[in-house]
Amino acid sequence: MKRLLSIAFVILAIIMASCGDKNEPKFRIGVSQCSSDEWRDKMNHEMRREMLFHDDSIMEIISADDNNEKQIADIQSFIDRGFDLIIVAPNEAKALTPIVKKAYDAGIPIIIFDRRITDDSYTSYIDLDNKGIGYAAAQYASSLFPPNSVSKVLEITGLAGSTPAQERHGGFMEGIDSFSNLKLAASVDGAWDREKAYVLTDSLLRLYPDIKLIYAHSDNMAIGVSDLLKEKGRQDIKILGTDASPGQGIEAVRDGIIDATFIYPTEGHRIIKTAFAILEGEPFEKVVYIPSLSSVDKSNAEILLRQVELLKDATNKVLLLDEINDQQETRYKNLTRFSNTILVLAIVLALILFLFILLLIRNRKLQKELEEQNKTLIEERDRQLKLYHQLDEVLVKEDDFYSRFINIIKTQFADTSMSTDTIAQQLSLGPAQLTRKIKSLTHFTPVEILRNYRLEQARQLLLSSDKTINEITSEVGFSSPAYLTKCFREHFGMTPTDLRNS
Repeated sequence: MKRLLSIAFVILAIIMASCGDKNEPKFRIGVSQCSSDEWRDKMNHEMRREMLFHDDSIMEIISADDNNEKQIADIQSFIDRGFDLIIVAPNEAKALTPIVKKAYDAGIPIIIFDRRITDDSYTSYIDLDNKGIGYAAAQYASSLFPPNSVSKVLEITGLAGSTPAQERHGGFMEGIDSFSNLKLAASVDGAWDREKAYVLTDSLLRLYPDIKLIYAHSDNMAIGVSDLLKEKGRQDIKILGTDASPGQGIEAVRDGIIDATFIYPTEGHRIIKTAFAILEGEPFEKVVYIPSLSSVDKSNAEILLRQVELLKDATNKVLLLDEINDQQETRYKNLTRFSNTILVLAIVLALILFLFILLLIRNRKLQKELEEQNKTLIEERDRQLKLYHQLDEVLVKEDDFYSRFINIIKTQFADTSMSTDTIAQQLSLGPAQLTRKIKSLTHFTPVEILRNYRLEQARQLLLSSDKTINEITSEVGFSSPAYLTKCFREHFGMTPTDLRNS
């Protein structure tokens, strides 16, 4: 009996020791964000969502709050703690290059995104088309003004040492040179800061009172510009932003705070996929080029916000299910350890205490029930993930359909013969089907959207040109000046003549 007890206690000690070991994560990924804002919050959310597919690894995100020294310390902390891969959005290229190079030379894979460094000390670079965004801003600005006159514009850039600010400025200047109806009056450094943009705008208005448009490198600064212009009563000046982040930029367009913004893709899922390709020795690209996307204005802001909300709701449900699953797995592991302990004690005391056998059976039954619960939760999580991907595919298709519809409106609105039938024919749909589909997306019929767009074009021509009512009627596709006047009064609460006189 003593020999049996000794063997049993040795087995018990081994089992208890193994149960006490904590599972180490397969990989540890550090993310050094240069700043905290709505655009980066969206990116962080996407990265966390993608990490759900790698529950054996962990990710830690730290923001430097626009401070070079803090970001250098953050990256050094990842190096000191032996992280397997570091993802960096450098605050300023020159200042951050040495610490990034130090990590890279130490053998730690580095992914650079959003902003560049001054050399190629990285494993992969996610290259966003900032230059293309700057050019698109100039192109959009040119479309707002008559082609036969010159309008003065101002540019408020991001932090001068950051590569997105440099590239957006370069693209904007290329656009200025390409479009003869634009002239850059001044370009100043707003450092991505809303308050600074507010103060700069106040000073610039004193120097350039005749400007027609202000382009800011971020929505945050664009809103600061709007605050100042609203105080000064300068509603005649157009405002363009950049980022189109939900929670700020798109809402600002929808609410008329700024006139347009430009989508700056976050690509959080792509960053994490690239990270695991590197860590697991799979093929990956040294430089991943992400082209610029479309602009956001009154015509598409509402539907984009609706899509973002649906996607965010689906993601939150997946994250909640994953959290519940983690809790159940913890309970399962704890009960498994308890069951093993009871099993060892049962071996030691089986000849004396028969009750331990009954307890073992009971615990095995509990274990089976928990396994079934865990299996059900995993299946539900997988089902939600599948629904999320299906929803994402549907949203992409609907967005493409709506973009084609809006493009037809924008390019053919001057055609007086344009109708629901002609639009439906171009989209390979029946008129009734088109009406139902557009109304479900926007709560407006195709005819209402066409009429409202024509009225907006008429309003802009009244404000920016000396053309007669008859000429404007012809240009925007109304059948007669009388009908234009009637619709204009219903939509804006005044006649075209009243607007021009005011």
